[in-house]
Amino acid sequence: MNTNHIKVLVSQHKRHYLGKEKALFAKIERFYNGEFFHLDGRSSARGKQFHDDPRSSVNLFFTAVETAKFLLLGQEVAVAANGHTPEAHAIQGRITHLINEVFRENDMRELCGIALDNALTKRRGIFKTIIDPINKKPQIFALEPSHVGYDPAAKAHKESRFWTHMVEMPWRMFKKRVELGVYKRPGKLSEPVRPDTTPQWAVSGDQSDQRFVDEVFGIAIVWEIYDMIGMRAYHWHETSNTIIWEGEIDDQPISMFSLNHNLRNLDGLSELELIIPQQEAINNINTTMHQVIHRILPRIMVDSGVVDMGDLAKAYHAPAGSYTPIRRTSPQGTPLEQAFIPTPTANLDPQLLRAREIMIGDAQFVSGLTAQSRGAAQNIRTAREAADISAYARDRVAFREGNFRAAISRVGERCMRLLQKYGQGPYTVKHRDTFSDLDQIDLQHFDGHFDIAPYSPIKNNPQLLADVVGKMSNLLMNNPNINQREFYEIIMEGFGIPSTMYSPEPVGQPAPPAIEQMAEASNQAAEVDPADGSPNQEQVAQMAQE
Repeated sequence: MNTNHIKVLVSQHKRHYLGKEKALFAKIERFYNGEFFHLDGRSSARGKQFHDDPRSSVNLFFTAVETAKFLLLGQEVAVAANGHTPEAHAIQGRITHLINEVFRENDMRELCGIALDNALTKRRGIFKTIIDPINKKPQIFALEPSHVGYDPAAKAHKESRFWTHMVEMPWRMFKKRVELGVYKRPGKLSEPVRPDTTPQWAVSGDQSDQRFVDEVFGIAIVWEIYDMIGMRAYHWHETSNTIIWEGEIDDQPISMFSLNHNLRNLDGLSELELIIPQQEAINNINTTMHQVIHRILPRIMVDSGVVDMGDLAKAYHAPAGSYTPIRRTSPQGTPLEQAFIPTPTANLDPQLLRAREIMIGDAQFVSGLTAQSRGAAQNIRTAREAADISAYARDRVAFREGNFRAAISRVGERCMRLLQKYGQGPYTVKHRDTFSDLDQIDLQHFDGHFDIAPYSPIKNNPQLLADVVGKMSNLLMNNPNINQREFYEIIMEGFGIPSTMYSPEPVGQPAPPAIEQMAEASNQAAEVDPADGSPNQEQVAQMAQE
């Protein structure tokens, strides 16, 4: 692949984004921020409203995004290693804690929130996983969808023949890589290398502040190209049209997902673009209702030929209980009561309310987010009913949740491969109160995949947990096949009580004999010859212990 090939791939991505997505993404972002209406030339102040042009709106977009994030993201982001070989199965527990520690160091929950925001508003959520060359640990990023290009003919993530990523690299990092020889010097030797600016096509909305900051620190626009056919990677400096680095790869660092497929390619469909017609219809109905309500209020017209406007203003603003002199008739003899004429008022048609409710129901049907999912719980009496509603809502978004989890699984597998190839063990991992080590040999023995820890409505609802435990206590407690200590620890952790508070046996003292053992000892004591004397309580306990 040469510079001309790379230029074609980058141009294809820009053309696709500018022609089909940038305007849509800008509209969705404006709606998400509550900016539904544009004003005319009477004022340049955005968001200012006029008394003679009342407008009203309801922000379904923000509600849909926040509710879907709660259903898809849950309370924690964790993976579970699943080994494919006996050696991998033996260490999969420690591998799980190692990768989850990597997620914690990268603040994976925040990155997942950003990726979900992008998937819900801009069709795609994208993770990028690379190795830190200094600390030799994986680094995870959430990428802007407009900066990532892919094969327009692919329908699955693994079918894309190439990936492109526009990196706004800090200028100091770029110069350092050139000085160290990692990057080839871009352009001609006779031409100086200057910092780049954020390209206009990649700017969404008014980001003038970002440009001012970029001018202070400086950036270099470097495109990373991953050729999945030739299994090579290229770093291309766009300004000078120079390939500054290339090398072989065994994988690509990008993990992309869409919550909804568009049946054509990897572009996907966002949640919000599916309900744009309903959002606009609801806002128009609300605006009409707002205008009608303004016209329901009565207004009075005054015949200025009958009433002097100055006298009317004095009477209107006079203090309570004061006297205002008036004349019952005008100089022309017209009675004063004929000077005031009420204006016609409008009536609010109930069909507007019905149409509004239909549009809201349509939006809920498309997005699968009910009123209970948004926190408007009605007619719920028990914790089980609340858990059932939450489970039903998650069933509705199960496909989208699967796409999201598959992307996180790929990130976990990528982290594992980077640690196997570039890591510098040993690593100390913690499970509850115990610590263990993993060295590079242990990592090389792991062959498996990663599953996402499933959402449990019982685990996330303490009241329901108490109900379930109460009904199953007779089955689980004192069951020889159940580890009683771990059972009590799970119960206490579910209620938020530290497991260290529970000690099933007094420290430093032997466990008392079981009831069956005491009964057997008593039977043995009964068979003792009376001539030898009856055993006391301590002797019975000693016999049971033996």
